[in-house]
Amino acid sequence: MRDKLSNEIIYYYYYYYYYYYYYYYYYYYNNNNYYYYYYYYYYYYYYYYYYYYYYYYYFYYYLYYYYYDYYYYYYYYFCYYLY
Repeated sequence: MRDKLSNEIIYYYYYYYYYYYYYYYYYYYNNNNYYYYYYYYYYYYYYYYYYYYYYYYYFYYYLYYYYYDYYYYYYYYFCYYLY
């Protein structure tokens, strides 16, 4: 029989924020006597660290005592499948 601490399973994983920026390119043409410059401004995109936790309810342990093992395995499979 499993202990009561293992009925709460918390999965949290966070993506590192990864930012890359383009240096502004400054072109000026002197032969045509007009300045042409275009710059790439830096843009950074970062993923929030988001944690989603699956909480196995405590009263299921008492109500569905017969299906506890099956529920636990199915629940674990579901967590690993989403992970």
